[in-house]
Amino acid sequence: MINKIKNNVDTITILIAIHALQGVAANFAHPITPAYLSSLDFPSTMFGLVFAAMSFTNFAFSPFWGVMSRYIKAKKLVLIGAFGYALGQAIFGFSSNPYIIIFARLISGVFVSALFVGTGLYVVEKSSPEEKGRNITKMLTIFSVFGTIGFFIGGYIGGYSLKIPFIIQIVTLITVGILYYVFLEDNEVEEKMDFKRIISSSSPIVKSDKPLTKELVMNFWIVFLISIASTSLTQTFSYFIDDALKMTSVANGMTKGLVGLISLIFNFTIALRVVRSKDIQKNLIYIFAAVILTMLPMIGFNQTPYIFMTMGVVAMSIDTMPVSLLQGRTVAYSEDDAQGEMVGYHNTMKALGMIIGSLVASWIYEWNIVSPFLLSILLYIIGMLLLQRTRKYVK
Repeated sequence: MINKIKNNVDTITILIAIHALQGVAANFAHPITPAYLSSLDFPSTMFGLVFAAMSFTNFAFSPFWGVMSRYIKAKKLVLIGAFGYALGQAIFGFSSNPYIIIFARLISGVFVSALFVGTGLYVVEKSSPEEKGRNITKMLTIFSVFGTIGFFIGGYIGGYSLKIPFIIQIVTLITVGILYYVFLEDNEVEEKMDFKRIISSSSPIVKSDKPLTKELVMNFWIVFLISIASTSLTQTFSYFIDDALKMTSVANGMTKGLVGLISLIFNFTIALRVVRSKDIQKNLIYIFAAVILTMLPMIGFNQTPYIFMTMGVVAMSIDTMPVSLLQGRTVAYSEDDAQGEMVGYHNTMKALGMIIGSLVASWIYEWNIVSPFLLSILLYIIGMLLLQRTRKYVK
């Protein structure tokens, strides 16, 4: 049965299907996290800390998994990642001690980076040069869309119990790891480990055997800044409707479900057209501008729930498109023999942005509840300026 599926279904299609289930699993606990932390009488800053903790080890270990992908087959790498992520979430969901909870999130971050690096590299290696960008877009879009389904299910179940979403998440993550290992093909790796190279290349500070091109450096900066902006938008939105608008976790889940539906349409129409366009940077500028324009009413009508939530759903749906498009740029700007490491560094810059975005957003939220949204707008404007500069390098 397994061999029949492998022989008759394209390996990228198999990976994307399992990646969809991973997206569902990764988001079961997100909608109930604010309520879960509130039930333990933690301050609002704890929400930023637990997100930042996971993002920190995701940031710190992405280069390590990037270089280890040279020696560990992708399907084994994602198996390790899925099992480790499940362990971290098990500790997180069944502890009431703030230090243990933060430790659990650190564990989750270590292994979630293995998942993202492993799946990203697999798509790059198994795709033809002309299909790499499109397949990355499809993979990340499916993850995002099915993630909102997980968000919706977790929010709905969380209305009855705050523990059950964690249990379902743990079981699903273990299942995902097994499915990856069973159904993915082997890829070529180096037989002998170069420990000197592993140590020298595992630093989260971006470095390479060859000088990075100007467009690659600029793209990493854009990934970093837009990651801060996106995190500030999405994390604050989830906390805002719980804290300021007094909505339930069910409402949180429903909004993310709508984001999933709309982003599916956006990514399989607009994003794929952008991938095929001659000037991807110019089209990304338009996408950034669209996020900004939809966020402005959120700020102006922040105490009008339906306007705030409607515009927030649209903004977050548009915000999903740069994720795959920017990773596609990283692959396009990289040499073939360095793509695994560059994907690792891309994930590092993204995770670093998530750390800073979650911490800064939670801190400035205490000062003014709409300030994280203003921060996102500012960073998207800077991103537009950097993209315009990048266009000069790639023409």
